[in-house]
Amino acid sequence: MPVVAVSQRRAVTVAARTRAHTTPRSPLRSRTTACASVALQPASVISAACAHARRALLGAIDEKHRRIIVHLPIEANGNLCAPTVPLADIVFAGGMRQRFAEATQPIVADGLLEGVSDVSYHGVLESQADGMGVWSRRDDFTLVTHVGDQTFDVFLKLLRGEFGERVMRQDHAIVLVNPYFTKGDNVGQPWDVKLREAAREELDDAPWITAYAHLPFRTAGSSRLGTLYKPSHDRGWRLHAATESGWNAASFGEVSDESMWDEDPCAGWHTERMPDWSVVKQELVDALVL
Repeated sequence: MPVVAVSQRRAVTVAARTRAHTTPRSPLRSRTTACASVALQPASVISAACAHARRALLGAIDEKHRRIIVHLPIEANGNLCAPTVPLADIVFAGGMRQRFAEATQPIVADGLLEGVSDVSYHGVLESQADGMGVWSRRDDFTLVTHVGDQTFDVFLKLLRGEFGERVMRQDHAIVLVNPYFTKGDNVGQPWDVKLREAAREELDDAPWITAYAHLPFRTAGSSRLGTLYKPSHDRGWRLHAATESGWNAASFGEVSDESMWDEDPCAGWHTERMPDWSVVKQELVDALVL
């Protein structure tokens, strides 16, 4: 696996690579202390990523957002001290059931929700094979993991109050952790007309905001390593290339005192929805020279 040293990276300013998209940004309320203290450099270990995500999530809830997405890096055994590596590097032979039980569940319970009072875990929605775990905190929020195109019908039951009416309150937040849905038209089967209408309403048209995202990835052939990062709901998406320490951590599991990720981003997007992965990967390729 080729290693790209930091010294070989072409200098690219954030201003030169930031895309001026036309998507309007919502007027922001005054920032809470939680959002004002977000880390602009991606975390190198999962425990730190969870701490950053927790502050960002609670800040978004404090600012009255009610449809919130959080993307966390995970590790095969739920080890909070592990480095933040690409999901594609992790193999789950048992599918989503294993991914939830051994990775996502402990990272959410012991990392993201650590120290958050009055949180209850309610098990999984319908099938363990879907990995849709549910947590809630009193009347504040309900958190669901792994909502995808093929599991949206179950998630819709939750939104419609079939598992409890609390989620239907206007002041109750719905938090999705590591969702992988694409768009309403991809939900279910082509003949599921009403389901797709509901999906467009609840996924495409609903005011979802990303409170936090840390998504390490590799480009084709593993020649580049980077992470797509969003530190809080009121900041844009940032692309950070890996440092030499990051390559060592991702390749050999070595964790050092040096950061895995460059402090300065090599590209950015001021959009609410995640930028297209093909664009993100090409930006990383363009930003680095061998």
